[in-house]
Amino acid sequence: NTSRSVLVPPAPIINILNNPVIPVGTGVTLPVTYGPNIATYNWTPVLNLSCTDCPTPFANPKSTTKYTVTVNDIYGCTISNEVTVTVVCNENNYFIPNTFSPNNDGSNDRFYPRGNGVARIQSMRIFNRWGEIVFERRNFVANDPNLGWDGTYKGKKGEIVTYIYIVEFVCDNSVIIPFKGNVTLSR
Repeated sequence: NTSRSVLVPPAPIINILNNPVIPVGTGVTLPVTYGPNIATYNWTPVLNLSCTDCPTPFANPKSTTKYTVTVNDIYGCTISNEVTVTVVCNENNYFIPNTFSPNNDGSNDRFYPRGNGVARIQSMRIFNRWGEIVFERRNFVANDPNLGWDGTYKGKKGEIVTYIYIVEFVCDNSVIIPFKGNVTLSR
């Protein structure tokens, strides 16, 4: 009778610590840990990853993405696991001031939407207290004062009052966010 010792290595381990949720326009280091003896890493899809052959790449996808990591250990065993990065667009991605002063002093002269992770503004409408549209613009970029409202209506300076606005943001992840509020015109 012959006996023989055979080394049966433990299977490789991939621990996904969580499935992160990030604001559009930002990123996250993928929260993954591994057991010992990992020799190679392979991440897919390769889009928006800082590296595809490292243990914990930085991911900054524009929309919700499921990443798969496949590892090989020093014994030739292979295992895969997945981490989903959910991309959300919310009030952290945009800003609209509540006052502006179109007096040509070079400061806050125009009312315009600002944002990060915002692909475009689908529409911006501003109404006076009687519900008349005093300004409207469609399909333009955020963060450009020249595309905002200069405080005039029918060629005249707008009244020093509060106006209602409706802005539709289109985020980088294609989500449309309608946003309503009011802005006070002062001089």
